[in-house]
Amino acid sequence: MSGATLSVLDKERNVIDTWTSLAGEKHVIKRLEVGSTYIFREEYAPYGYLKAQDVEFTVEDTGEVQSVVMQDEVPTGTIIVSKDGEFLQDARVLEEHWYDVIFQYFKKSLAGVTFKVYAAEDIVSPDGLDTLYYEKDQLVEEITTNDKGIAKLEELPLGKYYLVETNTLEGFVLNPEPIEADLSYVDQDTKVVYAGMNVTNERQRVQITVTKADAETKEALEGAVFGLYAAEDIVNVDGKVVTKKDSLVGKAVTWKDGKCVFLNDLPLGRYYVKEMRLRKDTC
Repeated sequence: MSGATLSVLDKERNVIDTWTSLAGEKHVIKRLEVGSTYIFREEYAPYGYLKAQDVEFTVEDTGEVQSVVMQDEVPTGTIIVSKDGEFLQDARVLEEHWYDVIFQYFKKSLAGVTFKVYAAEDIVSPDGLDTLYYEKDQLVEEITTNDKGIAKLEELPLGKYYLVETNTLEGFVLNPEPIEADLSYVDQDTKVVYAGMNVTNERQRVQITVTKADAETKEALEGAVFGLYAAEDIVNVDGKVVTKKDSLVGKAVTWKDGKCVFLNDLPLGRYYVKEMRLRKDTC
């Protein structure tokens, strides 16, 4: 292997010899004392490798050439994805000036979200031989978040990757954007390179719009007041009923175009709309 800076030291830590390795070539160290113990040390590892541990060796009384072997390991990469999303927690009624139910949400980890991990480039060995581990855009692995919302992929060869979300929980929006994961080499002392990301799944949202028009002329009617009601019990993530069936959850008034939009941040569910009254100043 080329590019390693190597040294031999005596027991007093004095440097006896220093050289830079070349692939396929041996380095001969002369004038070592028989019976003495020396330290074989890697000062700097080649790019893409970890610095090796010191190797001690003792010169034996023999006419044969003695050899000392040192092996460099390569760092590995780990991808960690943390996934969360908003869940319904409670509902609060505001009646001061109008009537609206404010639904309250909190973030919680999402289990069962699936990702496919792909190589973002050709992933090759760092030894100069360019052994191909993964081709660009090749599928590496599929991972799924656990009950803590964590998905992990370890022991990857270093390089650049990307993740694509392929499955999420019911009620949440699948994220179509690829997520980059850079596991590039850091230095000779970093054994594991981490790429961590926290990703939030947007929950599916509800928007309800009503249009009011004259039955005969089809003219848009301004000022009509509509109430929005729960067509079923609305329960939170723990199964607790936070809004009972047939409860009024919001009001809205039509504009000049005859349309009104309920602005509540509604959870998924079934609702119905009922006209409440027509304002007196509206013809």
